[in-house]
Amino acid sequence: MKAIEYLNANRAGTPGKWKEEAQLEQSCYYWQRYSYGIAIKSRKRMKELGMTQKELAEKLNCSQQYVSTLLKGQENLTLETIAKLESVLDLDFLGKCIDFGYTYPVDEPLPRYLNDPDVPYGKSEKPEGED
Repeated sequence: MKAIEYLNANRAGTPGKWKEEAQLEQSCYYWQRYSYGIAIKSRKRMKELGMTQKELAEKLNCSQQYVSTLLKGQENLTLETIAKLESVLDLDFLGKCIDFGYTYPVDEPLPRYLNDPDVPYGKSEKPEGED
């Protein structure tokens, strides 16, 4: 009984946020695995290239503080950021797992909409072997 009295006497005045924090951490788990992996590969590549965070920030056109956050693996990265990292560090994070069977030549502008009839695999075209 003394234990319950002690706990009640020392209870916080406001309810704790542990449940909400645990749910947030669990919901972030899925993207953080990828963010952490990208951070590890990026740091390793930077070491190979002898590149500093400041140099990477200049090439990514962002602040050194943001690069520091990226390299901790705790940032929910956008596709744009991932693509920039791939380009600057000459790495391939997404290409191996996303194979569309078609890539646009560098000198060709990207289409604005994927349902444009001029886009390969658009409404008027199907990949070879599909009926």
